[in-house]
Amino acid sequence: MEDRIVKEGVLWKRGGSTAKCLKTNGWKEKHVELSKNGFLCYFSKGGERETARKVIVTPGSVRKLPRRKQIFYGKHSKHAFMITGHDHVFYFGADSEDECTAWMEALEDASIVHDGQEMGHTLRMMYSLFRLADKDFSGTISKAEAQSIAHRMNAQCNPPEISAAFRKRAIRSLSKELDFEQFCSLWREITLNKFDVSEFEKAGGEDVESTITPKQLTMYLQRQGNTEVSEEFIRMVLSRHLGQASADSTDPSLLGCDVFMFSDIVQSNDNGVLHQKIVKTVYQDMTHPLSNYWVNSSHNTYLTGDQLKSSSTIDMYRIALEQGSRCVELDTWDGANGEPIVYHGYTMTSKISFHAIIQCIKDYGFKSSPYPLILSLENHCSLPQQIRMAEIMEDILGEMLVMPTLEDEQRLPSPAALVGKVILKGEKSKENSFGTVSAEEPDESDPVELIESALEDSAPTVDYTVEAVAELKEATSKAKSKLNHLEKQKTIAVRADLSKLIFLDIGSKSALIKAWEKGQVNVPNAPATQMCNISEPLCLKLAQKFPQQWKMHNEEHLSRIYPSGLRVGSSNLNPLFPWSLGCQIVAMNLQGHDTAYQINHGRFLQNAGCGYVLKPTQLRNAKDTAEDALPVTCIGAKGGKAGLLTVNVLTGYHLPKPYGAVRGERIDPYVKIRVYSPYGCREKFVTRVVRRNGYNPQWNETFQFNVQDVGLSMFHLVCRDKDFGSSDDMIGMFSFPVNLLQMGLRYVPLVGVCLTGCRPCSRQALRISSLQMQNTLTVFAFFSLHVPFSRLHWFGCTCRRGGLSFAGSWRR
Repeated sequence: MEDRIVKEGVLWKRGGSTAKCLKTNGWKEKHVELSKNGFLCYFSKGGERETARKVIVTPGSVRKLPRRKQIFYGKHSKHAFMITGHDHVFYFGADSEDECTAWMEALEDASIVHDGQEMGHTLRMMYSLFRLADKDFSGTISKAEAQSIAHRMNAQCNPPEISAAFRKRAIRSLSKELDFEQFCSLWREITLNKFDVSEFEKAGGEDVESTITPKQLTMYLQRQGNTEVSEEFIRMVLSRHLGQASADSTDPSLLGCDVFMFSDIVQSNDNGVLHQKIVKTVYQDMTHPLSNYWVNSSHNTYLTGDQLKSSSTIDMYRIALEQGSRCVELDTWDGANGEPIVYHGYTMTSKISFHAIIQCIKDYGFKSSPYPLILSLENHCSLPQQIRMAEIMEDILGEMLVMPTLEDEQRLPSPAALVGKVILKGEKSKENSFGTVSAEEPDESDPVELIESALEDSAPTVDYTVEAVAELKEATSKAKSKLNHLEKQKTIAVRADLSKLIFLDIGSKSALIKAWEKGQVNVPNAPATQMCNISEPLCLKLAQKFPQQWKMHNEEHLSRIYPSGLRVGSSNLNPLFPWSLGCQIVAMNLQGHDTAYQINHGRFLQNAGCGYVLKPTQLRNAKDTAEDALPVTCIGAKGGKAGLLTVNVLTGYHLPKPYGAVRGERIDPYVKIRVYSPYGCREKFVTRVVRRNGYNPQWNETFQFNVQDVGLSMFHLVCRDKDFGSSDDMIGMFSFPVNLLQMGLRYVPLVGVCLTGCRPCSRQALRISSLQMQNTLTVFAFFSLHVPFSRLHWFGCTCRRGGLSFAGSWRR
């Protein structure tokens, strides 16, 4: 293997493995060299190169340190990055941000390039595992090392079969070990997917040794439902994949499309279940008022676990913002030294600085989306600290804050008009609120003095007889009542300094309900900037009594729904039902990766993950313009509200072990599919279990779903590992609106769920997972469509001593 040095320099290194990192206190200066084959060598400054230690750099293993680790790891880690593996974590610090970025880019490029050509995702996986198995860094592997790779890749291969194929190639090369090109040939021979061979023959291939032309591949994809492809487009795709699908160094212009390249192209973005226009661009009209959009929202954003005793961290705001959340929550309380804090009041959760959160919001608020960010303030601060809150937000956010105008009170502005702006949601003072009852200006006396004053005013003037005792109890009761009233004033009263910054005012729920009982849609004289904040149980009750009025109310006003207080484990409510009522903001616990969270994640993958999705026409004002037509390959392009969805689950590719593990038994995968609608999920289908094969399991099972509302329903697929005697572990899942799924033979990527979050897999070797499906939709209007799905994002997690660590955000 080539060992040419492509980058070298001096970096600061800390630790060597996860355990050593905790024991090493300082950073050590090291001379670092990055070779062309993806090895990172380091040795002490002035030392001999022969004593260098080597680190294997695999795709996706290089990333920047989170800010909390940068602070913890000292002065040399201000511009640091980390390299992770299945049994090690290395930390390197650079002198500047530019140097750090340059090293990260060079490391990532070295991990995905072989013989001067960028590898496809299948070849990257094989190359990463090949280098991990090469313990002596010789560039070749033995028969035992080849068998260990088979176990890691969950492949259903017999040891005698591997031994025979290995021996045949070893004799041919007159060596006891195989290089990477020989290993690729061996591996593809023994693990060739039967489904790929069958489809390749349908496309015109005579056998696995033959090739097909661009015209044959174009005609095959068109027959399978990908009607948008053309021969010119296929030629461009082939030229891109020719250097990626094979380890052969032959001139790509002289090669045709073989079965391995065919498999990679069928699994690529060009044949994915999600249309690239939908997931890569903001394809919807963003000039509608805010009330016409669903908004990606988080609940108690600061928490990392349950609602009672988990930790609070600023990183959760960064994670939420990088995942596309456009509404985050801050529960503010009085802190020490006059500085407000954020935590879940009256619980054992930890406390964090309000100032630090606002700074984090400024730094990360618009990195993943340029559209407005809503700060949901739950204000429990005293008046002095409310003034401090206003000062902090004005100092840090400044012109980013949106100030309400008279025009906004008539009609809410659009996301396009508020690009780069921050919207505050909370309770205003009485002179600026409509339909609300605000507290009077509170007395600034000390609470103890107020109690003593109340007792003195109500003290009995007779001896302590039975009547006197009764009077004393009554006086005490009045004093407590007065104190409670003052405490309520202390909480509800909003200082003018803070009130003037609030754009979205929380209106009175009772006033809105009374208006609905009278047959009205909105509270009289209520501005468009007034919204309602409703709990999950109340949402269900109001939806039963006033469904139509609520839908009409949401055409001009915003509604926020938050989880029930009984969800102490940070589970989530199903967002489909509030969405069907037109409610724009459904707050989700991002730390609870349940089915409801997965549905919410699938809804906001569209529109480039910007956090705003235009509601269907039936949930918007009739005067608004219609949305742009969907691509012709999407289910919703033909119109129609209900239909019969037929899904054929065919095969799987490179399914990993649960939670990113590299050791343990081979998995036994099966697939569970549901179509969720606002009216409940009535049908669930499960495939059979494929024993001990996660590399290329075959199912070929067909299921049908009655879809009641194509525009509001969500397709949800989960792949699990069957465990006998314990609960089945999740391998990955996929969720997306039914109307946006593409028809035909398509590639479906899975996303993995971590303990503290999800992140794009960045094409890491052991994290690549997908399913191949063929779908048909028969609409009740008596016409049929042939269906497939588009490839979306890569997600995964990093294994660290039995747990999973989060790092990163969603990538688009």
